[in-house]
Amino acid sequence: MTSYDYLILGHGLAGATLAYELRQRGHSVLVLDEPRADSASNVAAGLMNPVTGQRFVLTWLADELLTAAAAFYRKIEADFGQQFFFETPILKLFSSVKEQNYILARSADQPWGLLWRK
Repeated sequence: MTSYDYLILGHGLAGATLAYELRQRGHSVLVLDEPRADSASNVAAGLMNPVTGQRFVLTWLADELLTAAAAFYRKIEADFGQQFFFETPILKLFSSVKEQNYILARSADQPWGLLWRK
């Protein structure tokens, strides 16, 4: 019988990241996953958006978290010799004129375009 230090259930973004980090730290890891076409990782495709919710608020610690995430993914790209992290602008389609006006008013207070472009 084989023994492992950690058992991870699910190989989505969180499970894959945890398994990678644990292996980098010398631990043995077994990952079990049931592939599903409608899983969050497949549907969202790893999208990171710093502006969220109906009120279009800036995510808590967005600058620090997105900067750390970008550095992490670039490190994995270097480790595997393959690019999969792409910084791409997000296009927001408004559902109404009211929603459009609301986000335009919010954007005057929030320099969202300046986030994590360092």
